Parts: sequence; C-alpha cells; structure tokens
Amino acid sequence: MRAVPAGLILLGACRGAPSQEPVQPTEPTPTAAATPPHQRLAGAAELAQIIGQRGPRILGVGELHQVVDGPQGPAAIDWFTEQLLPVLAPSATDLVIETWVFEGGCGEQEQVVVEVLPEATNRPPETEDAIVRLARVARELGVTPHALELSCDDYEAVVGPDGGIVYEQLLAVMTRELGALARQGLATPDARVILYGGAVHNDLHPRPALAAYSYATALAALEGGQAYMELDLYPPGMAAQQAGFADEAWFPLIDATGPDHLVLWERDPNSLVVLLPAGE
Repeated sequence: MRAVPAGLILLGACRGAPSQEPVQPTEPTPTAAATPPHQRLAGAAELAQIIGQRGPRILGVGELHQVVDGPQGPAAIDWFTEQLLPVLAPSATDLVIETWVFEGGCGEQEQVVVEVLPEATNRPPETEDAIVRLARVARELGVTPHALELSCDDYEAVVGPDGGIVYEQLLAVMTRELGALARQGLATPDARVILYGGAVHNDLHPRPALAAYSYATALAALEGGQAYMELDLYPPGMAAQQAGFADEAWFPLIDATGPDHLVLWERDPNSLVVLLPAGE
C-alpha cells in the first residue's frame, strides 16, 4: 500500500453519479408520523462503539462531496477528521483516501486530467487542503494514509479521443483501485482499514445504474458477511437538497437532526447512514 504525500488531486463521486447531477430542491419533508426507526447518538464516540462492537475489518466511509455552487456548510471530511477518526484510530491500521498523486510521468493524458478535473468537479478550493490535513492527522494518530495509484494506461483510458475526460471510465478505475486496496487489507493479518471517499463506491446496496461503481458488493460475503461495513456521513443541509435523496427511506430523519447529536439509521447491521449535527 502506498502512503499519501502532499500534492493531491481530489476525485470522487457523490451518490447519483457517474455524471454530476444538479442540486435540486426536494419535495417537502414527510411528517413526523413517517419517521423511520433510528437512534440519536451524543457524538462520535458512541458511533465508534457501535462500529467496534460489530468488528468490520474494512470500513467504507462515504460522503457527499461539496461543490462550489451547491449547499454550503461544514464538510463531512472535517467532521470525520476532527471527531470520528480520533476515536476509530486505536483499532485502525490504514486509511485509504479517494485521491491520488500527480507525478507528471504519463504525458499529455495525465496533464489533461490535472487541468480539467478540478474545474469539472467544481470542488471548493479548500477541499484539497482538507485531504492533506486528513492524511496528516491520520499519521499523527498512528494510522498509515494511502492514495490510489493510476497507471499511464489508466490515464490513456480516462481521456477520450476528443481530449475530454471519460467519467464512467474514471469511476471504473477508482472502483478498481479502492477494491484492490480493500482486498489487500483483508489479505494482511491484523490489518484494519478505513476507506474514505464518495458515497457511491462504498455502497453495499447500490442502485442498479451505479452497481458497477461499488467496490463494496464484492466484499459483502467475505468472512461470513462481517468483513465489511458501509458508513455514509451526510450533513443534513446537503442531504436535504441532494437530487435523488427524497425517496431514500432515511430522508424523513433530516427533521430529527439537531446541533447536539447524530442521527443513525441502519439499512442493515453492516450498512449505516449517519446524519451529522445540523449547523456544524
């Protein structure tokens, strides 16, 4: 596994990818009577305790990526870095971050990706700083951070004949690399690996149109179904306006969020959705 240096390129796919969907207003939130079963947690320590009791060797954490013209507010990556990672770190050995390092050795195709991708993904400029900080904090906590590795053949496949990025191919490459690092972790005795990235690749129960971009489905049956856990971290303000989320079973729980607690909804024991504190 390859440690993360500075100088990263953020990639990732929010749920609803492969192509970026516009953020649209959702329908009115259902009434309290429709609120599904859930737990209120005081903070990250209680969430970490639940995860620890179930004992996954691979924890796939998915977020909603911020975009410049989308809902603003504190990002999930900051909450993960400041709150959850410190309480997970004692039982974790490695952190895989959904990013990679620009090395400049793959010619024109690599340069196209470097130049086009930041504008196309529309990430706030502080996002790269947040990734570098996540890697630094992981090291300080004794958890080894890793980046994805793209080959020159990958760059050639990702850049189409017109010189643009073929995003479906890019997502496929990322899925392959994340899955390979997860399997490498399972093959390493005593390893406990956290993968951090967009909330598509980590899906245990992906929508059919996105199933090809999930590394998690191949891990679901390993070690008696206990090897892998999916954890999605959603700021409620972003989730409320994310296209396609209004039909999710947990969506009414946005009304149950508040500044002093987490809201946990379980799709099943190995697939968790956490709505982060509102306004934080």
